[in-house]
Amino acid sequence: MYYVVVRKEKSHANAEYCGPLAPEERKWIQNYADFCGKSFSEVVREAVLERIEDEADLRAYDEALALDDGTGYSMAEVEAMFDRC
Repeated sequence: MYYVVVRKEKSHANAEYCGPLAPEERKWIQNYADFCGKSFSEVVREAVLERIEDEADLRAYDEALALDDGTGYSMAEVEAMFDRC
């Protein structure tokens, strides 16, 4: 059994996560890392951070959608707004 360890340096504290990986999962990730010319840990770290960013974007979108009052502008109206600047 293999484990993924993700570390993030913040101040002087380390946050660490360890989780089990099946051998075929580890091999799949390692093959991808080799293909990209990256280390196993780089691929895992980038994937985790990308997932967190995607989740944050989705939450921000949902929050903005909830606040949407239905106001819309045509392209001509937007151009007129910028012409006034």
